[in-house]
Amino acid sequence: MVWRCASIFCLCLLAAPISITAQGAPVVGQAYDLELSDGTRLKNAVYRGVKDGADAFELKSVVGLLQLKAYRVLPAERRQGLMAMAGMQYLLPYDQKQLGFSESLSGQLSVSLPLLRESPAWVPRLWAGAGFTRFSGSKALLSGPEISAGPAWLLTLTQNHHLFLNLSAGAGFYRLFNQSLNETFSQNTFIALAEAGYALRLARWGVSLSYVQQYIHDSRLPLNAGGIRFAAVYFGGNV
Repeated sequence: MVWRCASIFCLCLLAAPISITAQGAPVVGQAYDLELSDGTRLKNAVYRGVKDGADAFELKSVVGLLQLKAYRVLPAERRQGLMAMAGMQYLLPYDQKQLGFSESLSGQLSVSLPLLRESPAWVPRLWAGAGFTRFSGSKALLSGPEISAGPAWLLTLTQNHHLFLNLSAGAGFYRLFNQSLNETFSQNTFIALAEAGYALRLARWGVSLSYVQQYIHDSRLPLNAGGIRFAAVYFGGNV
């Protein structure tokens, strides 16, 4: 079942708009980083429209407009701003047969912030999240709040399309109801999560689809689960 979720996630990425991999026509008034045919790079060139059959750009360091025909738009190196998410996730455990967990449903809130005002995309951001999860099955129920934090990476493909990766560790504060014993136990334990996904921006708001892998530590019965998270996204700052 976990592999089925992963397959669905990959298919959704493949079905995303073609503009994920192709740069569309420049927008008048928008600043771009450009690379010319001779390898010269221009930073923050503002597009001013078509003039005499060529694309015209304005640079602060150059008097007048530059008319370009052979160039390509480079991915922005400027660090992206705040990215906040609120979503639901569905996970499928693939161990813990002793307790019979079959699925997990949870609500999650998270935010990622740049640590530096400007930096390349490979420099990590700070990610923090919190949520409430519930693992259910034929023998037991496990539920409780979770908090975690760690590094994150946000890659801008085009102005409206982004890929992201989050790695985090934290704690879960759970209550376990064992149906066989008819008893409830409390447990605070270490958790680790990895998330990889795609976000589509629509003005300040957007949506995201991601694959999530979660580990819950227990000295005798560790729990591993994987699945899909769907979220509404708020983009702040330069995103």
